Amino acid sequence: MRMPRSAGRLAALAAMMLATLAGPGRADVYRAIGFDSARIESYEAETPGLLRLFEDGGGQGILREGGGLPPVIAADPATGSAVLALATMPTPPGARADRVELIVANRLAFGRRWVVGLRIYLPQQPLAKGNWTLLLQCHQDGSGQPPPLSLNLDPDGSLVLVGRGDADSYRRLWSAPLPMGRWVDVGLDFRLGPEGQVRLALDGRIVAEAAMPLYWAGAPETCSLKTGIYRGASDLPLALQLDDVTLADSLDELPF
Repeated sequence: MRMPRSAGRLAALAAMMLATLAGPGRADVYRAIGFDSARIESYEAETPGLLRLFEDGGGQGILREGGGLPPVIAADPATGSAVLALATMPTPPGARADRVELIVANRLAFGRRWVVGLRIYLPQQPLAKGNWTLLLQCHQDGSGQPPPLSLNLDPDGSLVLVGRGDADSYRRLWSAPLPMGRWVDVGLDFRLGPEGQVRLALDGRIVAEAAMPLYWAGAPETCSLKTGIYRGASDLPLALQLDDVTLADSLDELPF
């Protein structure tokens, strides 16, 4: 039986405290964003396209461009829990892409294990045909290339795990329909670099596992981890909600 979200967050906080007390060598939670006490402030007057989300003393950047709308902290009607609501309108003239992405972490080091978890809610809605959409990406800093690892939303509504690298520039490692109209728990366990590895968990079950180079040579061996909406130009709007965005060492540390 799945725990209520409030219980899940308490469990995540307890796990984080225990890991801190246990010292090095134990799994840890580095970031846990539940949105219950969050607020969003705009810095677009100083830096176009930049907003920041603040919660429990921490701050995360939110990037916005094209038809991306300002993000909103909203209440999930089913639970009353606060969630992050993201949406984009059709791409405005002159723009090449739409974006409203939460920066989970910057400069994640290659060659070590990272785990990102989140809950995602995709409402019933038409999806743009012949378009690319990233729901999560770890973009290699300074590479100028597509991300070595991403979760894509295909026009047919499929969630796609994509791996990229010098030796194999694009691989669909797994795909399946992403249920619309309900919350889906997503966990991505990965290591970037020449000996890259990735595991994908949905609703608590491992659905994909792969080993392949996940990096671009000649660029810094760090990545920026972002989640939300980033897509090519489209004449349709797109909306989704996020909750319990977590950066950790282990899938066991995620709050769901």
